[in-house]
Amino acid sequence: MEGTGTGHQDQLQSALSQVLSVRAGIQELTQTLLQGDVAAGAPSEAAASLLQDVSTRVQQLGCVWGGVSKEIADLKAQQQQQQQEAQGPPRVHAATALPSWWQGPLQHHLQQELQQHYYELPPLPPFTQPASNQPYGSDALKAALQSVRSLCPEVILQVCSSTGVFGISTRDAAEVRLGCPPVFCAGIVLAQTGNPEPLRVTVDAYSQAPNLDPWSLSPQLVFKAISATGMRALTHFQRSAACRASLECKPGVVPQARASQAGAEALEDLLLWLLSYRNLFTQPSTVDGQLLVNEPMSLNPVPPLFRPYKVPREALRVHAIQGSPSAMHMHS
Repeated sequence: MEGTGTGHQDQLQSALSQVLSVRAGIQELTQTLLQGDVAAGAPSEAAASLLQDVSTRVQQLGCVWGGVSKEIADLKAQQQQQQQEAQGPPRVHAATALPSWWQGPLQHHLQQELQQHYYELPPLPPFTQPASNQPYGSDALKAALQSVRSLCPEVILQVCSSTGVFGISTRDAAEVRLGCPPVFCAGIVLAQTGNPEPLRVTVDAYSQAPNLDPWSLSPQLVFKAISATGMRALTHFQRSAACRASLECKPGVVPQARASQAGAEALEDLLLWLLSYRNLFTQPSTVDGQLLVNEPMSLNPVPPLFRPYKVPREALRVHAIQGSPSAMHMHS
């Protein structure tokens, strides 16, 4: 950059000398014209020679000045490019990045639908409570189970030890058992004793609740497929809860409380999603309107086995109470 600046300085000095030379030539030409015989209608030979000299100098000045102007413009463009590269790509706000069709009637329609169906729901438990009041460990597990019980008091929700002993406290809980009579039952294995984070889920017929083994799959095709979908839903709920906990957590919240709250939220979302299967044998497919369709491999008639889990938490609560209105055959 230093060499480039020195070159521009030399060119500017050259242009300035050309301007002074043209000015001196014009003054000399003016004096010659005043002293010459202008009455004859033609300039003298001296005036003509000076006029030709001034014209040559003006042309030289134009060439020099044009080169200087071009290099100055190139230098400005180069500086702007270097500034843009240093700043990085422009940041686009999330609101401005939304497509136009989302910002129009569809967004208004979805907002109205949320207000119409979800306005009576109890508020979600906050993540950003003070560290002294924020439960973690077995307390977070107890809070998650109480939240589901208060929303769906008719379901059976218990904890048990790793040996299948019921009637214990959440501090010694290794599994969570969910019963939705007369449709299904589910067993959820916890990552650690008293830890609310779910590790595995298994679904079976409600009649198999006394013999449910969360580490085994149901022999029935319907509940085996729901268990496989439940593992994918569990992974989704864990990742979503961990992201929300890291984004919404305020200073002063201990890491143990943050992890426990994320695990409790994932467990609560999983339980609510499982309860959306309460209409498993009554809700027809929202795609083709059929309740039973032959499964391609076994040719046995099965109901729609898929319930969406990538929905807002408010929708999970509504689906847990009423059953999911969206059901699809997994092989359709």
